[in-house]
Amino acid sequence: MQREDIRAAGRGAGTGTVAPAVPALQRIRARRARTIRLALGRLPRACFRRGLELGAGDGWSAGLLGEWVQHLVCTDYYPAILDNRPTAGLEYRVLNAEAVGDAFPPGAFDLVFSAHLLEHIDDIDRALSGVRAVLADDGITIHVMPNPVWKLSQVCCYTPSLARAAFQEVLAHRSVPRLLQRIGRCGERRDSDAATEWHFTPTPEEFRPQGRRGFASRLLLPEIHGVSPTHLAELSAFAKASWLARFHRSGFEIVEVMPGIVSSGYSFGLDPIRRMLEALGFSSEYIYVAIKAGHASRFARYFGARTPAPHRPAQGRDSPHQA
Repeated sequence: MQREDIRAAGRGAGTGTVAPAVPALQRIRARRARTIRLALGRLPRACFRRGLELGAGDGWSAGLLGEWVQHLVCTDYYPAILDNRPTAGLEYRVLNAEAVGDAFPPGAFDLVFSAHLLEHIDDIDRALSGVRAVLADDGITIHVMPNPVWKLSQVCCYTPSLARAAFQEVLAHRSVPRLLQRIGRCGERRDSDAATEWHFTPTPEEFRPQGRRGFASRLLLPEIHGVSPTHLAELSAFAKASWLARFHRSGFEIVEVMPGIVSSGYSFGLDPIRRMLEALGFSSEYIYVAIKAGHASRFARYFGARTPAPHRPAQGRDSPHQA
């Protein structure tokens, strides 16, 4: 599915209009809804007076978050977020997440939420410091990020996903030249990541260039998902220890790290396998729940035991890999 098709399908999200029924988009939104309910499902409805969503993409998830937030500010880096119509209790803004601390007054929000955003930010520490600044002292922040299981599935399932796409191309068009053209484009952002992105607004030319790759590389390996320089670095960056170190360094105390859903990112539709893996305790994402260090949050009681700060080596540098 091409990214421009996803953008068109997402048009009208959060505005009360009905978007076209695109199967891939429906599957992505179903996964998103499950993740949000896992993250917030223990909390009472409408418990947050003001909430902030960072990296909201097309804004569709605002309707879900609105169950828990009385007034939600829904933001994204790309201006397409403004295609949504604001309503009572819901507003949309263009915002670079790195500058969140400069965009709102201190302590403006009871909840700051993001999903599959932080791994795409160059200056993560600045973004998290900004989140701490705009978060109320008794508020809570929740961030969903892919874990190493997701990264391994992104790499291992990439070539099978290309084979499936090629087979579907033959069935749909019965055109060898079209198939060869598609194979020649494999590994470009528009093909490899269209079904794996949480957000739908970016276009292929808006992504950071990652250098020209040979045909064999594009056939065997997807593009790097976030800002890490290599796939191995990204695998390490997605580890729980790495994110815990970042949160603690930015002045947060982790209340709980919850397992999220299982998803390969390629929409294979193998729901029985997914349900079995989730029942066994596997997940392809972690949900990090944090409060300001040194403060008590009235929302923390709905979550589990707090996670201690990671050990810091004598030389004062964080031991986990930083991406």
